[in-house]
Amino acid sequence: MKLFYKKDKENALKAYKKALELDDSSKSAKKMIQKLESIK
Repeated sequence: MKLFYKKDKENALKAYKKALELDDSSKSAKKMIQKLESIK
């Protein structure tokens, strides 16, 4: 979440995707990935 608030979208997205790899049922990771991917 820190990367998201620092506006480091690329690394935040990587981190959330890695989190999702580790726990594919993570609702918060899925939600943040969708949020980050919707930001231009």
